[in-house]
Amino acid sequence: MDISYAILKGVKESQLINKGDRILVGVSGGIDSVVLLDILARLKEELGLSIHRA
Repeated sequence: MDISYAILKGVKESQLINKGDRILVGVSGGIDSVVLLDILARLKEELGLSIHRA
């Protein structure tokens, strides 16, 4: 299973993020925060998000 799909499924099932939400992602430059930003960027259209990084 693709990790992006697994995250999308989990977000939808748990209703963690709602359409129109604005998400601020703290990016330290470490692999975990960069991957989080990348996955959210890939899913932003489907989830209806506005993503910003700090």
